[in-house]
Amino acid sequence: TRAGTRAGTAAVQRNLRNVFGGAETLEGSATLGTRTKHSYNFVFSSPVLACPDFWANVSAISQHRDLTAFIRAHEGQHLLRSSLIYAKGDGARHELAYEASHRHFHHILPDASLSIRRLAKPSFKSAISYTFEQDTRDNTFATMVGSDYRSYTQDAGLGADSRDTTTETLAS
Repeated sequence: TRAGTRAGTAAVQRNLRNVFGGAETLEGSATLGTRTKHSYNFVFSSPVLACPDFWANVSAISQHRDLTAFIRAHEGQHLLRSSLIYAKGDGARHELAYEASHRHFHHILPDASLSIRRLAKPSFKSAISYTFEQDTRDNTFATMVGSDYRSYTQDAGLGADSRDTTTETLAS
């Protein structure tokens, strides 16, 4: 539990390992609070073909947030994501993922602005992404030797109303 200035949160989390005897992991969490009314997150991970370097993940997230202090409405968001991850022992990691999400605003207060009311329609996003990471640092906090490189590319709009292409690169 957590309490602060006019806000409180209670959370529970569970992690089950070796669910079916093949190194699978099932994780789940639930959060209830004053601003985030409820949030649920479930992730299932499993090695592919018993290979410790190749994993498949499936996750589902649902949340409902009270944004009346900012935009005078509540926001609901639901997301499904699946990914394939190939990680080598040398610090290289590849991830190919697909995600579908639905976002909507509801319980719009009467004094909400006209622009919020116009933007409050539901939106659907369908995206495929690729992430490459190469981390050769000897220590992530006090690096003496090595480098960290990350590249992320996403293409959204596969049969949905939200369309964009995003590319980010970070090197240090």
